[in-house]
Amino acid sequence: MQRANKSDIGGLHLLLFDEDPQYAQILREELLAVGIVDVFNVHSPEEALQSVQQQRIDVLVSELYVPFFRFIRTSPKSPNTRLPIIVVTARADYEHVSAARDAGVNALVVKPVSASDLRDHILDALDKLHHPFVECDAYTGPDRRHESTTAYRGRERRGAPIPLK
Repeated sequence: MQRANKSDIGGLHLLLFDEDPQYAQILREELLAVGIVDVFNVHSPEEALQSVQQQRIDVLVSELYVPFFRFIRTSPKSPNTRLPIIVVTARADYEHVSAARDAGVNALVVKPVSASDLRDHILDALDKLHHPFVECDAYTGPDRRHESTTAYRGRERRGAPIPLK
């Protein structure tokens, strides 16, 4: 799979879920500014669920709503358990970031977000569609491991004393 680029972004079908209509409009204008022309806005979890089930959605940009993300990742009724999910939130404390990560989101962006940063997160999520996806009881979502270290032949560092200089 080739790396996603800026020219790929124009044909995306993007679902934008934010309960705040004013902020949703700001995000919509930012998405249009970077070339995403098919942006479908919803303002409730029920509308978001209905949209995911009835429309072709390539990327979800959403406020932090963990039960909805868990549905997308784990429900047999979800049409796309690997749907890229980008969370845009003002809640960036450990508890909320951990909950989003554990629900299988692809990226979490803290408000306010620039149009170019949002575009870059979308492109990154699309680029990683070919990466491994984990499906188990404890977690369903993108594989967060970066590289296999089985080829490492050096000294094992875990549990080793820290050398003093």
